[in-house]
Amino acid sequence: MKQKYQSISENKAQADTLIFQLSQGEYKSLDTYANNIAHLNVIFNTCMSYIQDVSFLTWLKEHDPVMTAELVMIGKILMCHYNFFRLTLIEYSKE
Repeated sequence: MKQKYQSISENKAQADTLIFQLSQGEYKSLDTYANNIAHLNVIFNTCMSYIQDVSFLTWLKEHDPVMTAELVMIGKILMCHYNFFRLTLIEYSKE
């Protein structure tokens, strides 16, 4: 469990950095912004591979409930972005 926790903690730290950059950065390029979202998605999917282990998820909830909640929020952030991108594509395809 400790090895998985160390790995997920490292991934979470990377995700935190990207979320800070995405929310506070002054991007000059949509490509760079989109690339950072794609990278956040890769990191999140890596974390999810650990979370899918029910015994590890139970352990994580008990030992670090804050991280567990933050991982859920990262997933929600990504879903918000994907929904925005989906709607944007729909709007631009009408023109």
